[in-house]
Amino acid sequence: MTEQAAAPVSTLAPAFAALGEIGVLAREAFPCCGSCGDAEIGAARDDSRVWRGYLFFDTQDAGNIAWDGDTHVSYGAFLDAYVTGDEWESLPEAAQESRYAEIVTALLLDEVFPVLERHGVTVTWNRDLATRVLLSGVALLEP
Repeated sequence: MTEQAAAPVSTLAPAFAALGEIGVLAREAFPCCGSCGDAEIGAARDDSRVWRGYLFFDTQDAGNIAWDGDTHVSYGAFLDAYVTGDEWESLPEAAQESRYAEIVTALLLDEVFPVLERHGVTVTWNRDLATRVLLSGVALLEP
């Protein structure tokens, strides 16, 4: 059996723990890239609470923290916390897109960003769901 190197931990750890307390699954250096992270984040949920959304940076993004103290995070909502599958499927595609944007934007602006800012993180986002959120003022800690 080989030992794996510990994933880097950042000064975001306390903020990410606080996000977990409000039902936002937040992960550091989760997994190798954003595409894999988006595909795997749902399976990272446990039964300890209703998970309403997620936020993560991947291992590629972790290198940026070491370089300049910034990282981009991916984000989204777990729709099953907001609507049933039947309710969602009954909406036309344009209404689904609009509702998802409303859910995610409200979650980020009203809950996620205030937690991050209370932990000394500067948040920059243009309110476009196609754009990742920039977090500044972050440092890597030794694992």
